[in-house]
Amino acid sequence: VTYYVDNSHPQASDSNSGTEILPFLTIGKAEDTARAGDTVYIKAGTYVETVYIDAYSGSAGFPIIFKAYPGDEHKVTVTRNSHWTSYGFRIANQDYIIIDGIVVDLVSQGIYISDSDHISIKNCKITRIGQEGLRFKFSDYGEALNNFISNTGRKGENGEGIYTGTSPIQVPF
Repeated sequence: VTYYVDNSHPQASDSNSGTEILPFLTIGKAEDTARAGDTVYIKAGTYVETVYIDAYSGSAGFPIIFKAYPGDEHKVTVTRNSHWTSYGFRIANQDYIIIDGIVVDLVSQGIYISDSDHISIKNCKITRIGQEGLRFKFSDYGEALNNFISNTGRKGENGEGIYTGTSPIQVPF
């Protein structure tokens, strides 16, 4: 199934079915709806929300794809809803997810992935981030392909562009 998100569409609503004619208003609603093998096309606009990908996983050969609508690559921006306190995307305990062609700007942590395997972040622009731009924590088979990451660590804390792994104090015993 293909879903559409378009916050500039005059009839966009999270009570819609997510078609191109009646799109969802938020990426979060599309995330709550998409299942393995589905694609979510996001049309150009600024989305002031944290996208929590924690409802459903994709599967081998059937990932859940969150992608800028064709021609809208780098025209879809996910940004903060308050000063330095939010993620752009937060993927937790989900597998086989792809994020493609999205801008994440002015958030505390860009794309934060934990306990999730087979995650692919590609063709994204992650910039002006308070801490890490892209973090893989307790995750296997992660991909970061053709991304532009800049200006991280703006909060004066850790500011790695791409951070994989975890510190010993975070390992559960």
